[in-house]
Amino acid sequence: MYRSEYARVICLAVICAGLLLAAGPVRISPGAEPTTAPAKVSAEKMLAGYIQVIKTDKDPSVVLRAYTKACALNRMDPQLNSAYMRRMLLLGRPRAAYMSARILSAQDADAGLAWAMIGYMMGRSNKYLDSLTATARALEFNSDDPSILNNVGQLAAWFDNAPTPPKLGDREKRIIDKLKEKFQKSQVYKDAYNRINSIYVSCKSQRAELEGKLTKAETAYNKVRTEELTMRAEIKRINSQIIQQNRRLDELDKELRRNRNRLYAKDENGNYYYSRRAVLDEHARIQRNIDSANGKRDALRKEGAPIVPKIRIATTKGIKLRKEIGTYRTKLKGIKPAILRQLRWDPPAVDGVFTAETTNLPRKIKSTTRPATTIVSKNPETTAAKKLQVAKLYASNKRLDRAREIILEIVEKYPKTKAASQAKALLESLSPESPEP
Repeated sequence: MYRSEYARVICLAVICAGLLLAAGPVRISPGAEPTTAPAKVSAEKMLAGYIQVIKTDKDPSVVLRAYTKACALNRMDPQLNSAYMRRMLLLGRPRAAYMSARILSAQDADAGLAWAMIGYMMGRSNKYLDSLTATARALEFNSDDPSILNNVGQLAAWFDNAPTPPKLGDREKRIIDKLKEKFQKSQVYKDAYNRINSIYVSCKSQRAELEGKLTKAETAYNKVRTEELTMRAEIKRINSQIIQQNRRLDELDKELRRNRNRLYAKDENGNYYYSRRAVLDEHARIQRNIDSANGKRDALRKEGAPIVPKIRIATTKGIKLRKEIGTYRTKLKGIKPAILRQLRWDPPAVDGVFTAETTNLPRKIKSTTRPATTIVSKNPETTAAKKLQVAKLYASNKRLDRAREIILEIVEKYPKTKAASQAKALLESLSPESPEP
């Protein structure tokens, strides 16, 4: 029995298999397809939709929101970054498109506009060499944009007037050399170049004038200083010789006193020790030496007398000249080309449409939060009970007058509550004669 049933099942299975093979390959309905392919198509469609919003919407906040969502799908997509960069330039917000320009420049996608955008941002950041490098790369793709020509014109003026010319890449040098003749015919380039170059020329003339005055003052100071030092050395020599003559006079004076004592020196017999004639001759000789020393000292003093005021005059003049030199040097340090006031950075145009960077502040977003409303209880029983607690607190602190006021308010406003009856009992317990602290 079991064998016959088993055989019947086998026959049915064979028949079904034959029917399936005869029917051909099994087709899967569209609704039963795997989910992997639709997810991929959906992501591409979503990215395309975000790019379309970026290209068409005029609200920067909407464009930024779409770009943020698109970045979650593919941050490095060239079409996405190009559309966002171009849209933000058209909306007057180039700063928001800087990172997209960086990505595009690395991918060589929309490179002309991307490099122009980078050059603009580097210039705004006062990184002139980086700005010149990026702007030169932009000129390789687009050398007709007035914005780029304005930026490169003022950068070229900065480069030509730099005290130490910065290192520029060979590729950038070739681009500038190749387009130099074209630049010279462009009025936009010439105006930008002349605007910045005139500042450097003015600074150079001021510097040359101050350097001339400084050189003249330093020469006069060196001359006065040399004369002063020479006169001081002469005075030092004269003072040294006067000191020597003073010492000589002191010695001669001592010798004269000793010789004078010899004139009257006698022995025990009353006889003079020294010959008076010899003593007198010696006295005359010493006196002549004293007179000679006095004469030399007077001559030295007479020689040094006119030198002293000359030294004072030279010193005063030297102080004045040193102040002038310090003033000129300070002014020279302060002479710096004020090109920041004259620089005018223009964001690149998009397909011939130029939009200046907007100075409007971002739109304020209205707050969606509402202030919390204070829930006030309308139950008289609850309100009266709270007031009664306050009255008891005042009573416990011996503020009886204030406690009575609150109790009377409870009795008057909430007479049918339990708190009112308790307030009456509390009022009776309070003595009116209790003193306030």
